[in-house]
Amino acid sequence: METRPSDDLPSAAWVIDPVFGRQVRVPDRTFRKIAASHLDVAHLSRRDLLIAIASADISPPDPERPQRQRYFHAGMGPSRWICVVVEYDHLGRGEAFNAFACR
Repeated sequence: METRPSDDLPSAAWVIDPVFGRQVRVPDRTFRKIAASHLDVAHLSRRDLLIAIASADISPPDPERPQRQRYFHAGMGPSRWICVVVEYDHLGRGEAFNAFACR
C-alpha cells in the first residue's frame, strides 16, 4: 500500500470558498477518515483538498442536505474528478466532510 504524503498543513489551515466567500478547513478526523476509507484519494494531502475546494471547476449544492456543498476539481486523482463535500454550520464556516474520486 502506498503511503500518504506528509501532511504539511495544520488542521487549523483554511481556504476561502470561491462560491460564497466562506471559510473552509479540513479537520484531522475527516482527513484520517478519507485516507482510511477512500484509497482512490489517499495520495492527496490536506493542502490538495483545500486546493480542490478553492479552485473547484464545479460546485453544486448537495441534493439531499442543504447545509452541504460539493466541490468538484478535475485532474488531481486517478479518476477525472475529485469531489470534496463540505458541511457548513449556521455561521457559514465549513468543514470538509468527505472526499472521493468520481468519473
